[in-house]
Amino acid sequence: MLKPKRVLFGIGILLFSLAAIPVSLAVLIKGSTYSFLEAPIVFSRDVAKIAVDLFYFRKNAQENIELKRSLAQSRADRFQMEELSQENTRLTKLLNIRKILPSNVRRVLFSRVIARSPSSWNRVFLIDKGSRQGVRPNMLVLSEQSLVGKIIECGPSVSKVLLVTDPNFRI
Repeated sequence: MLKPKRVLFGIGILLFSLAAIPVSLAVLIKGSTYSFLEAPIVFSRDVAKIAVDLFYFRKNAQENIELKRSLAQSRADRFQMEELSQENTRLTKLLNIRKILPSNVRRVLFSRVIARSPSSWNRVFLIDKGSRQGVRPNMLVLSEQSLVGKIIECGPSVSKVLLVTDPNFRI
């Protein structure tokens, strides 16, 4: 173990010898010491930079994943908001239909399309109202401004609608 007196004595001798040598020799010693120490300093700086880059790479990758999740959620929310806005517009138009229907129309039901037939995409679909709500076969199905079709089958809570575009459609 180094004793404090010896360390101070060694530092004193080093300072005295540096003060005693000519300035040009001191500059040469300083330059050679710097060039000797420059490589390890630059190497350790590069290693530290690589370590910091790896740390931030992982952090940025995790942040990227979280941002993608957030963006997907925002897109889903925006899609749902647009769907609700369109549904609101459709329902508002349906409320206006009540005002223009003739007085002899006794009952009006509003329903949603819940499924379309895959085999005849443009001819048949299902609505979410059935015999429990008072729907019967051969009742007309209207949209906002026109005739869409007629009820051909009724279940307790679902009805099948035959569209006007079907060749078998008869009023």
